[in-house]
Amino acid sequence: MDDYPLIEDHGLIGDLQTAALVTTDATIDWFCCPRFDSPSVFGALLDRGKGGHFSVRPAAGTYTTKQLYHPDTAVLVTRFMTEAGAGEVVDFMPVTGTTATDRHRLVRMLRCVRGSMTFEGEIAPRFDYGRKPHQLHLTEHGAVFTSEGLDLALHAVREPEDERLLNVLSADENDVRFSLTLRAGQQRGLIMESAPGGPPQEVRAEEFDRLFHETVRFWRTWLGQSTYSGRWREAVERSAVTLKLMTYAPTGALVAAPTAGLPEQLGGERNWGIGNGAATQLQLDIYGEALDSIYFAHEHGMHLDHGGWKALHTLLDWLVDHWDQPGEGLWETRGGRKDFTYGRVMSWVAFDRALRMAHDDGRPAAGGRWVEARDAIYRQVFDRGWDPTKQAFVQHYGDDVLDSALLRMPTVGFLTPDDPMWKTSLDAMERELVSDSLVYRYNPEASPDGLRGSEGTFSLCTFMYVDALARAGRTDMARLVLEKMLTYANHLGLYSEEIDLTGRQLGNFPQAFTHLALIDAAITLDRILREERRPEV
Repeated sequence: MDDYPLIEDHGLIGDLQTAALVTTDATIDWFCCPRFDSPSVFGALLDRGKGGHFSVRPAAGTYTTKQLYHPDTAVLVTRFMTEAGAGEVVDFMPVTGTTATDRHRLVRMLRCVRGSMTFEGEIAPRFDYGRKPHQLHLTEHGAVFTSEGLDLALHAVREPEDERLLNVLSADENDVRFSLTLRAGQQRGLIMESAPGGPPQEVRAEEFDRLFHETVRFWRTWLGQSTYSGRWREAVERSAVTLKLMTYAPTGALVAAPTAGLPEQLGGERNWGIGNGAATQLQLDIYGEALDSIYFAHEHGMHLDHGGWKALHTLLDWLVDHWDQPGEGLWETRGGRKDFTYGRVMSWVAFDRALRMAHDDGRPAAGGRWVEARDAIYRQVFDRGWDPTKQAFVQHYGDDVLDSALLRMPTVGFLTPDDPMWKTSLDAMERELVSDSLVYRYNPEASPDGLRGSEGTFSLCTFMYVDALARAGRTDMARLVLEKMLTYANHLGLYSEEIDLTGRQLGNFPQAFTHLALIDAAITLDRILREERRPEV
């Protein structure tokens, strides 16, 4: 498998309804169309022989590459350097609106910036994860790839005087190979469009520039709304753009990652993305996650209407009767249902937030039952979720295994960050779950999760650890852990789910949870550092 790029050797582009991964040598090896959850069109990330790809590279046998984002945007630039010259592939997707559409455009701008360069490329789509055949139709201005349920049009960017600039070398197996020779200052390219609604069109360079500048303007305008000006602004803003790229605009929902569900190890079964067993599991923590988000919106002026409150009331009435039962927990373990402490804590959050909103807005509520459930959970967690020998809160009742999900306990207000029981819990996690600042979710050997193989440290948990250290007043350690963690980002500032012992990234990429936790940790630590330096009155 050495000929496959590492998962970290990719950049991400997208249009807020789908996204593509681009390797450091400008190959698109993952693209699902027309939505994030659609089957792949390019899937060489999973199977180089059968998955499909869209590659562009210098014809020269020897070259070096560099990759960066155009400043403050999601426009990806892959730079090639050869002895004859330097060239760039500029990749982006013009942003779609909030109405779901099958029409999406992959724009690949090829330009020579020094000397001369001959680019060569191959467009080899494999529809429906390679399960559906396709036909190729070459036209005067491009090509059309036709498959059941989806067509892709390839538009050539050219000027009238250089009609021979782009040469189609072959069309074997219904794929297209091409070459393009440019001199310094010249710029041409290709646009691949799904559901085009017409034949390929000849696109002028002026239209190409317009798409580029409109896309740059969108991202800079959106990012310009950020009010964060702290120490880690670059990492925070790149994380924000990455989260926006993983947002499905018609609903505002985030995908966990653009990839469908990559295992942590080649051929392994430790798969925590789309297609795992979570759909049939009981995860009681989700109610607290939902209510905490609704309450956050409530605090910022977004109050529920009558219908929304009725739906929430029904949900909480269900939770009153069902919170005290085993489940699979946040980490979707497959070793049988257990009484997970984190699930109980988040159930407490659900009742606490609902009661606060009911009080603020004078809403009708099953106040007595909700208060009784909230208080019962609180007592139960301290009675059964605490291990007096380890002096720590544990993953589930009746065991002494630790769980980094509990790093959120002070964040959600279940206890204060200076509580002695929390301080000793944090110490225990540092001893058992932290490896040179990187944090494991839990120890699968001590708490079997039903899957074979080992796992890396979980990047989400490392950023949660930074947040917890900062809140506990351990700011020097928090800052060191954060700075170390930032060195594990890829060359573009992106993170997957996990990091292995060699420092390589593992699993789905990029992961929304990780980038969200990075933002939370940076904001929390920056705020606390400012407060520490505030002069006394």
